[in-house]
Amino acid sequence: MSGLLVAGCLLSWLAPAIRQQAGGEGLGGFAAFRKARLELPERYESICPGTVGDIINTWGVSPAELEGLGLVAGRPAKNGTEGEDSNSLAAEGKNLAESRLTKVRYFDLDGDGIRERYSLRDGIIKAEVGSRLIWESPASWWVDYFFLGDANNDGWQELNLLVWKEGSFGPQQPFWVEGEDRSIKNHLFIFKLEEGEIKPVWQSSNLDRPNLRAALIDGNGDGKKELLALEGSYTDSGKFQLTLWEWNGWGFSRLR
Repeated sequence: MSGLLVAGCLLSWLAPAIRQQAGGEGLGGFAAFRKARLELPERYESICPGTVGDIINTWGVSPAELEGLGLVAGRPAKNGTEGEDSNSLAAEGKNLAESRLTKVRYFDLDGDGIRERYSLRDGIIKAEVGSRLIWESPASWWVDYFFLGDANNDGWQELNLLVWKEGSFGPQQPFWVEGEDRSIKNHLFIFKLEEGEIKPVWQSSNLDRPNLRAALIDGNGDGKKELLALEGSYTDSGKFQLTLWEWNGWGFSRLR
């Protein structure tokens, strides 16, 4: 992705309705997009990647790909098996793109000593405290992935979502935008838990390249988190790349 913000996922192997809507060319709108996503096989994520080794094991990328970003000191083996090579970035990206994720995490987002439950299934993420539902993502979004951590390095933990939605902006858009792109594109949304409520911190407009996966790591040991994104393309089924970003105060700037 060029400029600022972030990027990552790919739809080129998915059903035609998904591919067309992602490019803004198909019929049926978000309902058709969601229907096609629900037809994908379910996939579970067993661990939450927070280290380079976790990323290799969970995303299936090769150590060499991460070494290119200066992130790998050794060469951890995939699935803990010594000498076993990781899949190619394109092959694993295809595997991830052809599934819908089911994922559950327990995390104390607001620091009150009580862990909340964050669960993603069928494109909807829920936040619960005990048996009480405190937030659920809108039906007009498809949440592909979520990760937890301090994305903007403000000292507070956040709920970070990779979201597909129709339109680049919400109900209100910048005054300089004369018309709205109603295609379905990928976004990065950041939320916080404050006084028992999930509140928006930062929400991107349409990303130049969609996010398939993302993780927060401290690649240079300075105590601040960088955003590692596994990016795809809206139009090229074989194009994947890993990129590294940092928060600049109002968005993300690309490091590598």
